[in-house]
Order: sequence, then structure tokens, then C-alpha cells
Amino acid sequence: MRYFCLSFDHNYLTRGLALYASLKRHCREFHLDILCLDEECHKCLAQLSLPECRMIPLADLETADPGLLTAKATKTIVDYSFTLKPCLVRYLLATVPKGEFLTYLDSDLYFYADPEPLFEELRAGSVGIIPHRFPKELDYMKMYGIYNAGWVSFRNDDQGHACNDWWRERCLEWCYDRLEGDYYADQSYLDGLPSRFVGTVVIQHLGANVAPWNVGQYEITAASSSVSINRHELIFYHFHALRGITGHLFDGQLSKYGVDVTDELRHLIYKPYLNELYEMDRMVRSPAPANSQLSTEPGASASGFDLVPRGSGPHSEASIEQAEVESYLYRKLVLAERESCARLAVILELKKTCEEREALIKKLDELCHEREAVIKKLKESCRERKAAIKEMEESLSFRISRRARKIKSIICGQSPKRL
Repeated sequence: MRYFCLSFDHNYLTRGLALYASLKRHCREFHLDILCLDEECHKCLAQLSLPECRMIPLADLETADPGLLTAKATKTIVDYSFTLKPCLVRYLLATVPKGEFLTYLDSDLYFYADPEPLFEELRAGSVGIIPHRFPKELDYMKMYGIYNAGWVSFRNDDQGHACNDWWRERCLEWCYDRLEGDYYADQSYLDGLPSRFVGTVVIQHLGANVAPWNVGQYEITAASSSVSINRHELIFYHFHALRGITGHLFDGQLSKYGVDVTDELRHLIYKPYLNELYEMDRMVRSPAPANSQLSTEPGASASGFDLVPRGSGPHSEASIEQAEVESYLYRKLVLAERESCARLAVILELKKTCEEREALIKKLDELCHEREAVIKKLKESCRERKAAIKEMEESLSFRISRRARKIKSIICGQSPKRL
């Protein structure tokens, strides 16, 4: 039995259901706890027959973890959703059997194969994390964290609890959707886990957490009933920041990372997920009686959802007119993403310049402190010398006065007195 948890609101309902359906299809035996971030989400899930799932109202977690309400007062919805992750794990970890793993999943993951190979890697550990695996040209993105918080596993043992408690405490202290020094949301804290907790395992399987930021460096091929990434079976893909454009068209944010939409990427990875989203969207929108059964069969291949750009070749599903519209929209998106990347590059350069100047100012401050210390020492030395000179002057003046009186008494014929 594998134990998972995730959280989402009604806006991510179809994605959460797609994730569940993919787990149902590929994971032999599992239990999934879903933290419902709003009432609409909880109500809709309650109407579905999801035997492996348990729905948790947000109020239950907030009651069990009072620290959350204090943190909530200073956070946006996005900031708060990041903060909830380690708190949800802490709330549930003791409920899984001793020695078993509880794995937090982002709701925009989708499984293409059984995740069991990942748990094989975790066999000797207590904590499991997965690197972003940025290509060299995106190496600067490590400022957002070396590891991705879309999959984080904790074993119900002392090390697992200690690590999760530490992560929770840090997130309650600071967790925002912005870069601030070395911090970014809940994710940057994962960088220190391998050195801080000896039971941390960095999952090496290339098929884990394939995502828009790293998929461009891989060869994607079909392998019998599965998908391969550089000849490694694709376990799950992270559909980070997938967004609707118009109608049933989606942008996978691939242009942001310089990734071309190849036929393999479109048909082997994105189309199955978009088909699943289409089925879930159709089911959620249609009136359904309570306790209706959620289908976990793969979505229909002729769904109305697709990824831009689609092109206008002889085998294209889009008409020439529609393809032109999509191409125009996509060019605008690419231009906007490029402008964003260019601005980010300028910001990073300015940040680097500011850091260099701050380092220089710090060095100058240190030199000033050293000089002030030298000046202070010289002043003290001068005062000591002045005091010594004054003492010498007084002593010399006293001796001269004695001799003058003695000489005067001799001249006057008087017997010198011993002074």
C-alpha cells in the first residue's frame, strides 16, 4: 500500500481528478488524502465515488495546527498553499503505518507508469526529494531551489518526523511566492535536507518529475504501452503552469524554457493529459447524482482540448483559419515570455551588480573599522606620550628649581639646605 496526499481548490479540481485517475490506472494499491481548500471542491469530491480517497476540510487542518492561522494573516492564497504542504504532512504522517512513506504530490502531476521504482530507491531512506534537473542554459533557475517540492516523501519514523517538523517550522517562519535572498516559497528549504538529515535520498530516476523546464533535453519515444525519456520509463510528468488560452486550447509554458512542441511531446505526453482533463471537465460540468462513479479509463483521443501551436499541415486537426489564429496567439505568448525572460535576465544582472557593490561596501566598512581602530590606538599612544612628557617636564622643572635655589644660597654665602 502506498500513501499519498495533496491539496487543491475548485480551480484545480479537474487536475486533481486527473492525477487520481492516473494513480488508479498505474499504482496497484494506494490511499490518497485530499485537502480541500474550499467548500466547492469538497462538495464536488463528496459526490464522487473515490474509494481510495479521504477528503479533509481545510478547517480541520487549521484547527489541528494553530500555527497556520497565525501565518495565514500575512499571506496570499498562493503563499498559504505553499505553507500548507509540510503542515498537511505533519497532520497525516502518524496515521500511516509505522515505517511506511507518506508522499506529498502537487495536484498538477500525472502518472504514466507505476511509481514503484521510486519507492525502491527510497528503501534505505527516510526522506525522498527529486531534483529539478535544469539543463545548463537554465542553470540560473537553481535560485528557485535545487529540488522540486512537487513530490516529497517522508517515512513514519524518527528521521521522517524530524525532517518534516523542521520544514514546517521554516515555512511557518517564512514562505512566500517570491525570491528573497536565498529563500523561495517552501521549496528552497529542501536544498539543505541532504546535509541536515542523513536519511534523505535524492531520487535519481530520470522518469520522475519530467517537466517543462527539463523535458527539452530528453529524447521522447514510445515504448510498447509506455513512454520513454532517454530510454527510461516516464513515471510522472509535472504540468507546471499549464494554462488555458481560449476555448479548449492550452499553453504548456514550454516557450518560456526554450522547448519546441515536437510531435512526440504533444502526442505522447500532453495529449493524454489534455484528454484526461477534457473528460474530467465534462464530468464535473454535467449534473451527476451523489456517489456517481468516476471513470478511470484513459480519456477519449478525440477530445476538444489541445496544446498550441497546432500547425496547419495535412494531418493537422485544426483548420487553416483556426491554425492561423492559434499561431498568432502563440506568437504573442512567446513574445511575452521572451520579454519576461529578458527582464528576468536584466533583474538578475542588476541583482549581481548590487551584490558586488554590497560586497565592496562591506569590504570598505571593514577597512574603515580597521583604520578607526588604528587611529584610536594612535590617539591612545599620543595621550600616553603626552602624559609621559608632562611628567618628565614636571620632574625636570622641579630639579632645575632645586639647583637654582642651591646656587643662589651659595652665592649669598648661605649654607645650602638639603631640599
